[in-house]
Amino acid sequence: MVKFAAGISKESIVDIKGIVKKADPKIESCSQQDVEVHVEELYVVSAAEPQLPLLIEDAVRSENAEDGPQITVNQDTRLNNRVLDLRTTTNQAVFRLEAGVWKLFRDTLDKFGFVEIHTPKIISAASEGGANVFAVSYFKNSAYMAQSPQFYKQMAIASDFNRVYTVGSVFRAEDSNTHRRLTEFIGLEMEFNYHYHEVTDTIGNLFVEIFKGLRDHYAEEIATVNQQYPAEPFKFLELEPSLRLEYREAVQLLRENGVEMGDEDDLSTPSEKLLGTLVRAKYDTDFFILDKYPLAVRPFYTMPDPNSPRYSNSYNMFIHGEEILSGAQRIHDPELLVERSKHHGIKLDTIQSQARVGGGAVGAAAPTSLGIIFKTESSSTLHMVHNQHMYNIMPIHNCVIISPEETGRKFNALESRGGTFSFLTWEFKSAFAELWLISTTVTRCSGSSVSSLMWACVLKVTWESRRL
Repeated sequence: MVKFAAGISKESIVDIKGIVKKADPKIESCSQQDVEVHVEELYVVSAAEPQLPLLIEDAVRSENAEDGPQITVNQDTRLNNRVLDLRTTTNQAVFRLEAGVWKLFRDTLDKFGFVEIHTPKIISAASEGGANVFAVSYFKNSAYMAQSPQFYKQMAIASDFNRVYTVGSVFRAEDSNTHRRLTEFIGLEMEFNYHYHEVTDTIGNLFVEIFKGLRDHYAEEIATVNQQYPAEPFKFLELEPSLRLEYREAVQLLRENGVEMGDEDDLSTPSEKLLGTLVRAKYDTDFFILDKYPLAVRPFYTMPDPNSPRYSNSYNMFIHGEEILSGAQRIHDPELLVERSKHHGIKLDTIQSQARVGGGAVGAAAPTSLGIIFKTESSSTLHMVHNQHMYNIMPIHNCVIISPEETGRKFNALESRGGTFSFLTWEFKSAFAELWLISTTVTRCSGSSVSSLMWACVLKVTWESRRL
């Protein structure tokens, strides 16, 4: 049997019948060190070719190995023979760690009250702007591979989901050969309607939960990867809030260490790497949040910082000086969104539905009726009383009523001044009213059942008004 076994080529599939016995002493050269199989019968199920494109022991050899042959397997060889490459213990561990990250991501956000959604990957307009988008033929029209699920997440928030996340493919037409730029990757994204810094705190807490989960439940996989790719132990702040640096602080820290850059210059890859090293030395953490990026280097839908217009309510999160997450508060004012899109050279007709967040006309209003529109101080929910029923419109900023005589006249639906609410009442003489809503969904919330009042996003009206 020994001679027969010696003639079996490596990576062949075999069936073995034997007795499992305790190993004494432990078998240090195997991943299963405590037991061994005493073979009684051996069968070859599928014999591998004697000469393989790569050997597993070469593909798993440590980068810092000093003993034995200094043989490495090139990246193209690995990718061209992926089935063999995925048999290495390192790749097996990487895939289990990747699955662990997704599980911890989902479990933590589910615990925080988030809802998982799935968004389209073929869309009608570029979601990020710029040229890094894949255009595809969509029957007789053109479409694009989604650069981001951003607008769909925003729609979910506008539809009262409050907290959503999604895990799915993202496509970027970036002609780059670095490990930081992939044309397709799996994105883990979330959206929620907290205050800006509550958002960054929640995401920071999410990552801490992921780091703790990987440390506590995937130590074996981490050790396996470290055998081939040795690295210093990962550091993060577990018992205190994650480190948050403002962009201006980071620029100053880099300048103090010899980097020349302007206040609003974007960080280069070497600068990010250096910043990671400096942060580890100064704050003893590999994970940190970089806040308040310059507005000039962020996408068009990013909200400007209300206290400093040159900067924005946006952030990146880093591990070892590598960006792992980018986020921002989104512009929720249609007029500002249009203004920013023009500044970035984006055609308005390509983001028309996004500017309305929900897009498309849906039905028509009821005939001659009396309605009161008001807004509460504590939330962005707008309520409308229509035919003695209460409706929610979420969220909304301005109600625009246009007549043929006064086209374009704009009224705030409600202003709260000193705690006193101003109510505007309109008596409609025709069957149609024009409401500019950020959300076109109006949900009836009184009566014995839930129904929808269908308003058009843009409808014409002839009216006269009187203040009550």
